[in-house]
Amino acid sequence: MKSRFSACLMVAIVALFLCSCDSKKDRTLQELKDVSRWQIKFPDAPLFRSTKSKILVLVADTGECSPCNMGVNEWYVYRLDMEERHLDADIVFVLPEGMRLSPTVDTLLLQYGLDRYYGYETFMKLNPVFKQIHYSTFLISPEHKVVLVGSPLDSPKLWRVYRSALGEKE
Repeated sequence: MKSRFSACLMVAIVALFLCSCDSKKDRTLQELKDVSRWQIKFPDAPLFRSTKSKILVLVADTGECSPCNMGVNEWYVYRLDMEERHLDADIVFVLPEGMRLSPTVDTLLLQYGLDRYYGYETFMKLNPVFKQIHYSTFLISPEHKVVLVGSPLDSPKLWRVYRSALGEKE
């Protein structure tokens, strides 16, 4: 299991490294290697008590068009893909505590099987390491370790890496 985890992590790091437009690729690569050592602390909320992997989407601000900026429809497509492939993980949007999404967006999230947690500030206090990296999407293992970093929304290759890390058989 550990070797599979390490292999998935290295593939993700290499994929992100190759996709990076940043001229400081060495620093980015080192940041991503450091991420794999992070032990994530979840708030005491029922949503985080399950033993499933979690895809966390940290949302500091949704802007004017919440479903667009959050990629709600795209994450729904990935949710369907996971179901079709019998892969199990919760997709959780971590939102600011004072924010409330419109009833339409709340309904979409519920209908699509996507979770939301209003506690961005609390989550960041528990995990200040997230402030050190420029990514907002993370795959977290059932053991609360960071497995992958980066949003697969615009990268089918990275989504394949996510599927592999969630246990998809080749």
